[in-house]
Amino acid sequence: MDTQSSDHEGSSQGDSDKGPEPQGPAAAGGQSPDAAPPGQGVPGVRKGLSSRDKRLRLLAVGIGVFPVLLLIALRLTIVSYKIPSGAMVPTILIGDNILARRGASEPPARGEIIVFEFPEKREQDFIKRVIAQPGDVLTVLDGRPILNGWMVPHCKVGPYSTDGKPMTLYLEFLGDRTFGTLYETAPLETTCKTTSDCGSDQVCEAGFCGNMLQGPYRVPAEQVYVMGDNRNNTFDSRAWFGGRGAGVPFDHIHAHGGFVWLSAPGGGARAFKSIEGAPVLPPSEAGLAGALEKCLRERPSVEKTTPPPVK
Repeated sequence: MDTQSSDHEGSSQGDSDKGPEPQGPAAAGGQSPDAAPPGQGVPGVRKGLSSRDKRLRLLAVGIGVFPVLLLIALRLTIVSYKIPSGAMVPTILIGDNILARRGASEPPARGEIIVFEFPEKREQDFIKRVIAQPGDVLTVLDGRPILNGWMVPHCKVGPYSTDGKPMTLYLEFLGDRTFGTLYETAPLETTCKTTSDCGSDQVCEAGFCGNMLQGPYRVPAEQVYVMGDNRNNTFDSRAWFGGRGAGVPFDHIHAHGGFVWLSAPGGGARAFKSIEGAPVLPPSEAGLAGALEKCLRERPSVEKTTPPPVK
């Protein structure tokens, strides 16, 4: 709101802006009978603050106001979630508390983690990883995503146990992002050109044999398809709406990215670690550190981890 200064009053009236002329003895250079002796202040009247006191007072006000402004800013830009399920293990564990950035990129990048309203029941929030963008054609072979006929590159790390269940940990590389995924049964590594190159009841897709093929799903405009990192224990785009599959509309997205600010018991040194990169191994899986580092060193270039356009 604009304000109007009052110091313009009398600015064109010559000496009138000096205020009323003094009256009585003081006007003639004398001293009023009740005037304070020279060198003393007027009794009962507080002297004005010195420049130093003013600066200290402003500093105190600033120190008191800053935390309030910071909390408001954080509340507007960051949101906290506690993770109740294992759908994103090994990246996010059950009981993790994460902070995510409010808002949505348009569209979210492939490989990015987002928090969104579940399309079938919008009052529920889900957290998953973006796999396919608008226009992409997604198929899934034994849990492995295939985009526009191209399988997302992967690297086998080794056996990994969660909730007492033996699984296999992989790293997947999508664009410039690297993330961990879990499989109850390690996917086949048998390459193929046609289904005849595979075993009985198997299919050949994107050059690999597999047992179960889901899709294809063509991603509509203004939507993304998402998957959980715990590929056999996640309720994601592949299963929604009675198994027909569905995407997440952009306007359902609340937040993306973020980091763990309070890790689940037994989760290892994961506090304040980003949830966007390779998983942090819990102490129980410390033996996989060497294999994990090897997969990271051998990561393909971004050119080789970027899916081709739709044919």
